[in-house]
Amino acid sequence: MVMKIAGCVLAAGFSKRFEGDKLSANIRGLPVLNWSLKCLDHFDFRAVVLRSETTKLFKIPTQIPVLVNTKAERGLSESIKLAVSWTPWEADGLALMLGDMPFTDRIIPRLLEVFRQEKPEAVAAAFKGKPVNPVIFSRKVLHLLYMVEGDVGARNVFSKINIIPVESQEEYLIDVDTEEDLAKAEAIARKLADF
Repeated sequence: MVMKIAGCVLAAGFSKRFEGDKLSANIRGLPVLNWSLKCLDHFDFRAVVLRSETTKLFKIPTQIPVLVNTKAERGLSESIKLAVSWTPWEADGLALMLGDMPFTDRIIPRLLEVFRQEKPEAVAAAFKGKPVNPVIFSRKVLHLLYMVEGDVGARNVFSKINIIPVESQEEYLIDVDTEEDLAKAEAIARKLADF
């Protein structure tokens, strides 16, 4: 039987290092968040986490449920907990992606392949051997994500589980935190369009 995986894009942050809302900044005419949402096409179940005041800023496709994080000021951990609570019971795993990472759709197919073949507790993109986002967690370890606190994400859980790092191209791991990052993402998008 083919494993069913849920995917959730976490996009309830406050863009503190970016002038304005980074998720609505454009890359080749499309908001950063919409680039990030492309990765959800690879999943059996999909959702996005937003703050209530940002839900009207974005045109989220109707087939993607919007989970509203009313405790976003507590950090990324609250979005993670919301995603875990949303995860359908029939899902074998949950992938967490960040809304400010516009090119994760290039990484997800390989992560899904490894997850389905190896059936680990988790599989993550990696840079120089170090696990980074995005991450797919097995259902059997999702309860650990309820213990995360603050704005560090799920990193504290990594040491408690068996995680397979999957080396990924650095340019696909870019996250847009500054205007300089946005310019880099624009250059990457132009390069991808040339293929």
